[in-house]
Amino acid sequence: LFYIIIFTTHLAIFFFIRGKTGKWWQMVLFILLSSSISNILDTYALVIDPLYLLVFSYVIDKSLPLAYHVFYSFYTTIIVELSFRIVAYTVLSAILRVSISHINASQWLVAICYLSAMPCYLFIHYLLHIDYEAIRLANGRSKALYYANGIMIVFFIFVNGSTFLESHIAYLPYSVTRMRYLSIFVYALLFLWSLYQFNSKAIASVES
Repeated sequence: LFYIIIFTTHLAIFFFIRGKTGKWWQMVLFILLSSSISNILDTYALVIDPLYLLVFSYVIDKSLPLAYHVFYSFYTTIIVELSFRIVAYTVLSAILRVSISHINASQWLVAICYLSAMPCYLFIHYLLHIDYEAIRLANGRSKALYYANGIMIVFFIFVNGSTFLESHIAYLPYSVTRMRYLSIFVYALLFLWSLYQFNSKAIASVES
Protein backbone atom coordinates (compact mmCIF):
# COMPACT_ATOMS: atom_id res chain seq x y z
CA LEU A 1 0.00 0.00 0.00
CA PHE A 2 2.89 2.37 0.82
CA TYR A 3 4.42 2.14 -2.66
CA ILE A 4 1.01 2.19 -4.34
CA ILE A 5 0.38 5.59 -2.70
CA ILE A 6 3.76 6.89 -3.87
CA PHE A 7 3.38 5.84 -7.49
CA THR A 8 -0.27 6.86 -7.69
CA THR A 9 0.90 10.34 -6.71
CA HIS A 10 3.63 10.21 -9.35
CA LEU A 11 1.14 9.14 -11.99
CA ALA A 12 -1.43 11.81 -11.07
CA ILE A 13 1.13 14.61 -11.39
CA PHE A 14 2.64 13.03 -14.53
CA PHE A 15 -0.73 13.10 -16.32
CA PHE A 16 -1.48 16.60 -15.06
CA ILE A 17 1.79 17.88 -16.54
CA ARG A 18 1.45 15.86 -19.73
CA GLY A 19 -2.10 17.03 -20.35
CA LYS A 20 -3.28 13.57 -21.40
CA THR A 21 -4.17 10.35 -19.62
CA GLY A 22 -3.47 6.74 -20.49
CA LYS A 23 -5.61 3.63 -20.47
CA TRP A 24 -6.70 2.34 -17.06
CA TRP A 25 -4.90 -1.01 -17.44
CA GLN A 26 -1.66 0.78 -18.34
CA MET A 27 -1.90 2.86 -15.19
CA VAL A 28 -2.65 -0.15 -12.98
CA LEU A 29 0.22 -2.11 -14.52
CA PHE A 30 2.62 0.79 -14.02
CA ILE A 31 1.68 1.19 -10.35
CA LEU A 32 1.96 -2.53 -9.60
CA LEU A 33 5.26 -3.06 -11.44
CA SER A 34 6.90 0.11 -10.10
CA SER A 35 5.76 -0.68 -6.55
CA SER A 36 7.10 -4.24 -6.74
CA ILE A 37 10.50 -3.21 -8.12
CA SER A 38 10.88 -0.33 -5.64
CA ASN A 39 10.05 -2.62 -2.74
CA ILE A 40 13.09 -4.69 -3.72
CA LEU A 41 15.51 -1.90 -4.66
CA ASP A 42 14.76 0.19 -1.56
CA THR A 43 16.57 -2.47 0.43
CA TYR A 44 19.74 -1.33 -1.34
CA ALA A 45 18.82 2.39 -1.16
CA LEU A 46 18.44 2.55 -4.93
CA VAL A 47 15.77 4.95 -6.19
CA ILE A 48 15.06 5.00 -9.93
CA ASP A 49 11.54 6.47 -9.98
CA PRO A 50 12.04 8.62 -13.12
CA LEU A 51 13.18 5.57 -15.08
CA TYR A 52 9.85 3.86 -14.43
CA LEU A 53 8.05 6.95 -15.70
CA LEU A 54 10.43 7.25 -18.65
CA VAL A 55 9.57 3.75 -19.83
CA PHE A 56 5.88 4.30 -19.13
CA SER A 57 5.83 7.60 -21.04
CA TYR A 58 7.45 5.97 -24.06
CA VAL A 59 5.11 2.96 -24.00
CA ILE A 60 1.91 5.03 -23.97
CA ASP A 61 3.08 7.49 -26.68
CA LYS A 62 5.94 6.37 -28.93
CA SER A 63 5.39 9.30 -31.29
CA LEU A 64 6.89 11.85 -28.87
CA PRO A 65 10.59 12.79 -29.15
CA LEU A 66 12.80 11.25 -26.44
CA ALA A 67 13.50 14.68 -24.93
CA TYR A 68 9.83 15.03 -24.00
CA HIS A 69 9.75 11.62 -22.32
CA VAL A 70 12.84 12.55 -20.30
CA PHE A 71 11.31 15.89 -19.33
CA TYR A 72 7.97 14.44 -18.22
CA SER A 73 9.58 11.65 -16.18
CA PHE A 74 12.35 13.57 -14.41
CA TYR A 75 10.29 16.74 -13.95
CA THR A 76 7.45 14.74 -12.37
CA THR A 77 9.83 12.98 -9.98
CA ILE A 78 11.51 16.21 -8.89
CA ILE A 79 8.12 17.91 -8.39
CA VAL A 80 6.90 14.99 -6.26
CA GLU A 81 10.07 14.93 -4.14
CA LEU A 82 10.11 18.71 -3.78
CA SER A 83 6.45 18.75 -2.71
CA PHE A 84 7.13 15.86 -0.31
CA ARG A 85 9.94 17.79 1.35
CA ILE A 86 7.90 20.98 1.64
CA VAL A 87 5.11 19.08 3.40
CA ALA A 88 7.44 16.99 5.58
CA TYR A 89 9.98 19.65 6.54
CA THR A 90 7.67 22.61 7.06
CA VAL A 91 4.04 21.54 7.51
CA LEU A 92 3.89 18.09 9.10
CA SER A 93 6.93 18.54 11.34
CA ALA A 94 5.45 21.80 12.69
CA ILE A 95 1.94 20.38 13.20
CA LEU A 96 3.08 17.17 14.92
CA ARG A 97 6.13 18.78 16.55
CA VAL A 98 8.39 15.95 15.48
CA SER A 99 11.79 15.81 13.78
CA ILE A 100 12.40 14.97 10.12
CA SER A 101 14.14 11.75 11.14
CA HIS A 102 10.98 10.72 13.04
CA ILE A 103 8.86 11.34 9.94
CA ASN A 104 11.25 9.42 7.70
CA ALA A 105 11.20 6.50 10.13
CA SER A 106 7.42 6.16 9.90
CA GLN A 107 6.00 4.75 6.67
CA TRP A 108 2.56 6.12 7.48
CA LEU A 109 3.84 9.67 8.01
CA VAL A 110 5.84 9.41 4.78
CA ALA A 111 2.69 8.15 3.03
CA ILE A 112 0.74 11.15 4.36
CA CYS A 113 3.43 13.47 2.95
CA TYR A 114 3.17 11.81 -0.47
CA LEU A 115 -0.63 12.04 -0.37
CA SER A 116 -0.22 15.76 0.36
CA ALA A 117 2.25 16.20 -2.52
CA MET A 118 -0.50 16.67 -5.12
CA PRO A 119 -2.31 19.52 -3.27
CA CYS A 120 1.09 21.10 -2.53
CA TYR A 121 2.07 20.88 -6.19
CA LEU A 122 -1.26 22.35 -7.34
CA PHE A 123 -0.64 25.28 -4.99
CA ILE A 124 2.79 25.85 -6.58
CA HIS A 125 1.31 25.38 -10.06
CA TYR A 126 -1.35 28.06 -9.61
CA LEU A 127 0.96 30.34 -7.62
CA LEU A 128 3.47 30.43 -10.49
CA HIS A 129 0.75 30.34 -13.19
CA ILE A 130 2.44 27.50 -15.03
CA ASP A 131 1.15 26.91 -18.56
CA TYR A 132 2.36 23.49 -19.73
CA GLU A 133 0.71 23.85 -23.11
CA ALA A 134 2.79 26.97 -23.75
CA ILE A 135 5.92 25.18 -22.53
CA ARG A 136 5.24 22.27 -24.91
CA LEU A 137 4.73 24.59 -27.88
CA ALA A 138 7.71 26.84 -27.08
CA ASN A 139 10.09 23.94 -26.54
CA GLY A 140 9.44 22.77 -30.05
CA ARG A 141 11.24 25.92 -31.18
CA SER A 142 14.25 25.95 -28.84
CA LYS A 143 16.88 23.86 -27.09
CA ALA A 144 15.77 24.94 -23.60
CA LEU A 145 14.19 21.54 -23.03
CA TYR A 146 17.54 19.78 -23.49
CA TYR A 147 19.26 22.07 -20.97
CA ALA A 148 16.44 21.55 -18.47
CA ASN A 149 16.70 17.76 -18.91
CA GLY A 150 20.45 17.82 -18.37
CA ILE A 151 20.14 19.83 -15.14
CA MET A 152 17.41 17.56 -13.77
CA ILE A 153 19.37 14.38 -14.57
CA VAL A 154 22.55 15.70 -12.92
CA PHE A 155 20.62 16.73 -9.82
CA PHE A 156 18.83 13.40 -9.61
CA ILE A 157 22.15 11.51 -9.82
CA PHE A 158 23.66 13.77 -7.13
CA VAL A 159 20.78 13.41 -4.67
CA ASN A 160 20.31 9.68 -5.05
CA GLY A 161 24.04 9.00 -5.28
CA SER A 162 24.57 10.81 -1.98
CA THR A 163 21.61 8.95 -0.46
CA PHE A 164 23.13 5.66 -1.55
CA LEU A 165 26.50 6.57 0.01
CA GLU A 166 24.84 7.79 3.19
CA SER A 167 23.06 4.43 3.53
CA HIS A 168 26.17 2.33 2.93
CA ILE A 169 28.88 4.31 4.73
CA ALA A 170 28.50 3.89 8.46
CA TYR A 171 30.42 6.99 9.56
CA LEU A 172 29.77 9.59 6.91
CA PRO A 173 30.99 12.99 8.20
CA TYR A 174 28.21 15.31 9.35
CA SER A 175 29.57 18.07 7.14
CA VAL A 176 28.92 15.92 4.05
CA THR A 177 25.32 15.23 5.11
CA ARG A 178 24.78 18.89 5.91
CA MET A 179 26.18 19.92 2.54
CA ARG A 180 23.79 17.50 0.85
CA TYR A 181 20.72 18.99 2.52
CA LEU A 182 21.95 22.52 1.85
CA SER A 183 22.50 21.69 -1.82
CA ILE A 184 18.97 20.26 -2.08
CA PHE A 185 17.52 23.40 -0.48
CA VAL A 186 19.46 25.72 -2.81
CA TYR A 187 18.49 23.62 -5.82
CA ALA A 188 14.82 23.71 -4.80
CA LEU A 189 14.87 27.53 -4.76
CA LEU A 190 16.72 27.68 -8.09
CA PHE A 191 14.37 25.10 -9.57
CA LEU A 192 11.26 27.10 -8.66
CA TRP A 193 12.81 30.33 -9.91
CA SER A 194 13.95 28.68 -13.16
CA LEU A 195 10.51 27.12 -13.61
CA TYR A 196 8.90 30.54 -13.25
CA GLN A 197 11.32 32.07 -15.79
CA PHE A 198 10.97 29.09 -18.12
CA ASN A 199 7.19 29.38 -18.00
CA SER A 200 7.19 33.16 -18.55
CA LYS A 201 9.46 32.92 -21.60
CA ALA A 202 7.39 30.05 -23.03
CA ILE A 203 4.17 32.06 -22.72
CA ALA A 204 5.82 35.12 -24.29
CA SER A 205 7.22 32.99 -27.12
CA VAL A 206 3.85 31.44 -27.92
CA GLU A 207 2.00 34.77 -27.76
CA SER A 208 4.51 36.35 -30.13
